[in-house]
Amino acid sequence: MAATLIAGIASAAMAYGTAVATGTAFTFFTLTGFQAFLGYALASTAMGLALNALAPKPRVSGANRGYQVNSKGAALDHQIIYGKMKTGGAIIYDEATGTNNKHLHRIIAVAGHEVYSFEEY
Repeated sequence: MAATLIAGIASAAMAYGTAVATGTAFTFFTLTGFQAFLGYALASTAMGLALNALAPKPRVSGANRGYQVNSKGAALDHQIIYGKMKTGGAIIYDEATGTNNKHLHRIIAVAGHEVYSFEEY
């Protein structure tokens, strides 16, 4: 109910702000110059707040713990790993060789430092 009310108010404010900015509002609402700019800015702010209130909130599960999957990019950050961790890395090289590109050779930068050991791949 509250979300519908907020959306309705924001929609009316945006319509009013647009009408004021374009000069097509009713005669007692007609504003010019700075007043029109202020009305449009107010309506835009109201619409932004309403959309922000209606947007779904992202679920954040814990802290950002680096790569969870392998990623490919031009300028990726390296990660620093302490202890044991299941992680992905930055794909830095790919090459296919053999007949019909049967074999894929891939180099993945797992961490930005020396790694003591890997338990499994």
